[in-house]
Amino acid sequence: ILATMSNPVDAIQMDGDGTGDVGQQNQQFLLRCVYASLACLCMSGVLIFYERFRQDRNKMSMWSRVARLFSAHHKKHGTAFVTRGDAPTTSFATKNSPMLILRSILFLTKGWFTDPRSRNTAITAVCLLVGVSAYNEFSKAFIFSKIEADVIDKVTELSRDKNITEVHSAIWSQLVYDILLQAPFLVIVTPITSFMCQYWLRSYCTEMAIKSYLDGGGQAYYWIKLRETETGIDNPDQRIVEDIGIMIGTLWSVATSLLSAIFGFLSWSVVIFSIGGSKLVWIGVASGVARTFTAYVGFSTSMSAAQFYMLRTAAELRYGLTRIRDAAEDVALCGADRRERQRVGSLYKDHVAAWQKASFVGVRFASAMWLLNRFPIMFLWVCMLPDIYDGRMGIGECVRVQTAYVQMNGVVSFLVEQFKPLMDLKTNTERINHLLRACEEANKATRDAGPEEKASLSAPSAISYQEAPHDVALRMQDVWIAPPNATQLVGGISLTCYVGKGVLVMGPSGVGKTSLLRVIAGLWRRGAGCIMHSTSTRTDCSMKFIPSTSYLPFGTLQDLVMYPKDMSECRNESLSEHITLALRRAKLGHILDAWGHEISRDWRTVLSTGEKQRVAFARLFFDMAYRDPSSVVLIMDEATSAIDIDTERLLYSELRRELSGGALRGVLSVAHRPTLKAFHDSVLLIGDFDPQEQHDLDFTSPVNEGVWRTPDGKTVPWIHARKNY
Repeated sequence: ILATMSNPVDAIQMDGDGTGDVGQQNQQFLLRCVYASLACLCMSGVLIFYERFRQDRNKMSMWSRVARLFSAHHKKHGTAFVTRGDAPTTSFATKNSPMLILRSILFLTKGWFTDPRSRNTAITAVCLLVGVSAYNEFSKAFIFSKIEADVIDKVTELSRDKNITEVHSAIWSQLVYDILLQAPFLVIVTPITSFMCQYWLRSYCTEMAIKSYLDGGGQAYYWIKLRETETGIDNPDQRIVEDIGIMIGTLWSVATSLLSAIFGFLSWSVVIFSIGGSKLVWIGVASGVARTFTAYVGFSTSMSAAQFYMLRTAAELRYGLTRIRDAAEDVALCGADRRERQRVGSLYKDHVAAWQKASFVGVRFASAMWLLNRFPIMFLWVCMLPDIYDGRMGIGECVRVQTAYVQMNGVVSFLVEQFKPLMDLKTNTERINHLLRACEEANKATRDAGPEEKASLSAPSAISYQEAPHDVALRMQDVWIAPPNATQLVGGISLTCYVGKGVLVMGPSGVGKTSLLRVIAGLWRRGAGCIMHSTSTRTDCSMKFIPSTSYLPFGTLQDLVMYPKDMSECRNESLSEHITLALRRAKLGHILDAWGHEISRDWRTVLSTGEKQRVAFARLFFDMAYRDPSSVVLIMDEATSAIDIDTERLLYSELRRELSGGALRGVLSVAHRPTLKAFHDSVLLIGDFDPQEQHDLDFTSPVNEGVWRTPDGKTVPWIHARKNY
């Protein structure tokens, strides 16, 4: 093989005058080329067999690591999304069907063409794409290639004809064409068209993803975070920001390549038939079929899996570093520098191993393609040698035929030329679809439904939400909770908070008090029983929650206090006064004096833990300035756990003032400090009671009592009693 390839000209035995029988010599040389091509086909077949063998050997080890990220339902359902519990659990499996890429793309782009707001933009983008591709290929086939062939012919004939004027004329024609037609199109029109089309589609996909993730009606961001292990979505930010951008860029590249191949085939087929005949077409078809077969039979599965695993390990590494950034102080305080370095180093090793696998698969793929791509051009020239020898074909026409062959072969082997981009496109569209479908499953449970319907859509057995009587702020009747991922119910309680009253919930940690608040908020709806509050049906009432840790967005102090409101929801003429009053009522006047209203900061690093909790109170006081009297039901979960007792007393005094004639309708607090009993009218105790509780509360005539089931399956007593003072 090597001897034949090293000096193939020796295969032609010339006569004494150096000419010989060209036809016979050409056939002998062609036979040598056939032998060498068959040898390369065998070598390529060996690579295919080896790749398929590695796929079968590593199928469990490779795909088990990928599949463990998702639900085991993928074996039965393929890409399926099964709702179980309050929110969806997403099972997802990477398949290798060529139609999967098309389905994934159609899922992402169908709304672009059907939405009245984006339909015209989508049609314009498609028209621009088709027009640019058609002009590019037709101009190259019928104008540029003709001019270029004319230049080559004039230059090669110069030594014989001695006509330098024709050479100058041909070169000048090529220059004029390049300057007036080719250059403006390639340098200005094509880049602008590419940017605008990608911008339109990316804007639509990004807005759709952000809306579904953050504002789809079902708080998908919460459920995806809650079921992170089951769904395998631990980096939605990367999927929205990076993967959509990569997908759009790759999609544009593949689409332009496909249209170029189609228009190139239509235009260059005329050229190649008029110059070289049909035999050259069969060379291109055979080459394209062989390369396509090799790529998709031998390498599609391994390249797709390797690329997916590489993206996954990169996301895990990035997510690990992000977690350290977000918890920098906690890591530093516990001295976990070395442990975190080891953990991140392990994640990096996993990424390098995935990168290595992908690189080695790419090397084997490139080798197989190289072996199959060396000989078609040689056969092409061998077939044209008799016409060149007889003078029926010039060098310029030969170059034009070779260009036409490359373009026609590009249609047949389009999937091969775009194999890696298609695998990248497949991987990114799967990741984006995975996120969007998980969001859709989370959102559809509450979209366009009332309170009772929202609850019933979550699960076959759900807690109902009803309007409370006019004198009741909040009521729970025999409420049992089914937490996500739990196998048994928690709770079993009946409680009433009347208008103008406050109820304190106390009990040991881990007994399920916070689960009760999540049910009241409507985050968890599986279970049994009924919850009544006026905010479920009355638009003039609202329910406010103060958790132990509040979200602090980047921005000014004004943005911090207004959150989640914006300027359009507040009266601008009194905005500054309301913010100042809210901060001072929350005992944060020193923060206002130090930073003012308009300085943007990352408040997570500026405020202490106690100050962060007081920000939530400032938000509450600011919001109540715009509320009607007795219109806000307040739910608090360890809202003052990091605040000193004196400041805590002042804050609760402000709340009692609001209960007496302000905007508060009722208060339900979860806390551990006994001092807070003084600011509530009754106490719900979960668990065994100590003698001090007997002294503080009236156990002789409790409001209600029963048995509470904890998350670990134990049962403890609960009692709702009034204070003795």
